Amino acid sequence: MSQSLYCDQLMKLDEPVIDTNKALPQAEMLGIIEEQTLELQKLKAEVSALGDQVAKPNVLMLKSQVHSAAEQAIKVFEQQVLDTARMVQADATASKRVISWGHLKSSLTPQEMT
Repeated sequence: MSQSLYCDQLMKLDEPVIDTNKALPQAEMLGIIEEQTLELQKLKAEVSALGDQVAKPNVLMLKSQVHSAAEQAIKVFEQQVLDTARMVQADATASKRVISWGHLKSSLTPQEMT
């Protein structure tokens, strides 16, 4: 598909087309630019309105009880993970102490030390 044909398909039927083969009067070119500027402003306003519509449900969701319950569940889970990590670390430290007893003389046992 040629570039020209593709561009033509994207343009609206009522949209003014500037023919580069002939010179347009400056006033006509300014008129086209003003029309396009107004169209852009209209599109920006529509996009902004859509953004507002999307933001409202997000705010409601963040304020909902379900969201609060989910946040609380996540906090509890995170605390459980931290507690488990501490226990694993404590077990690892304790196992290193037990292993260190193996490096002492074989005639001396941990029970004899106490």
